[in-house]
Amino acid sequence: MNNLFTRSISGLIFVALMIIALVSAWYVWAALMLIVGFFVSLEFARLLQKSGLAVFPFVAAACTPFFVAFVFLFLALDKIHFILWIVLAIPFVLLFITAALKPNGKKSILPGFMSASYVAFPLSMTALLLWVPTQIPFVKTDFALFHHNYHPEFLLSALILIWVFDSFAYLTGSLFGKHKMAPHISPGKTWEGFFGGVIFLFPAVWFLNRTWDLLTNPQWLGVIIIVAVFGTFGDLLISQLKRMAGEKNSGNLIPGHGGILDRLDSLLMIIPFLTLYAIIIVL
Repeated sequence: MNNLFTRSISGLIFVALMIIALVSAWYVWAALMLIVGFFVSLEFARLLQKSGLAVFPFVAAACTPFFVAFVFLFLALDKIHFILWIVLAIPFVLLFITAALKPNGKKSILPGFMSASYVAFPLSMTALLLWVPTQIPFVKTDFALFHHNYHPEFLLSALILIWVFDSFAYLTGSLFGKHKMAPHISPGKTWEGFFGGVIFLFPAVWFLNRTWDLLTNPQWLGVIIIVAVFGTFGDLLISQLKRMAGEKNSGNLIPGHGGILDRLDSLLMIIPFLTLYAIIIVL
């Protein structure tokens, strides 16, 4: 019970910090992403290092904020063609993940670069999601995302859905979980928890749609699928990495949760696919 209380309080503080940064201004959100990117990349690189890969955690962590800052500044200067780079980057990032997780013991800069890119790409893509509600075609050159046209509603909605799914999947899994989803990777994750999290996404979507009316019901269904499927996959991926590293948590910065990576593992996998989905449904 004490751990649940600690987990709840620290989780609420973390969520409040992200919401305040997001609704304040684009540069406040960008600054938070730079800080978060450093620590998440550091935790990720340390797990890779403990898994037997040749990684310099602080180098990987130091590179991450530069990647994130580059994207935010690039978009602030209205360089819209950078979206093409994002689309091309996703398969390369997935290839880097596959290559880096092979326990071949060879020294390479690849694990460090992969650690930085795995964290930097999703965090920088949050800048693109700030654009979605404006309904401005990507081909326009007079686009003013970071000047007078700041719309955090879609990204905030996405974050709320991720938090709802994670929280209720944890609660329903703890209360009713019997059928293990991947016992060799994450013994605590159950199918009951998964479907419990999915069920609570529907009232959350109803509330968000009543509040902002951003998407149609079929479009929201696509968001629900992305959050549930890729959020679970991202969680399992980090769980497998922690198992390989012999660690229970990625760090200890958030009481009751472990590291920041433990709190954002599903988000890092969801954001790239949600960004591509947003581009498809808006164009």
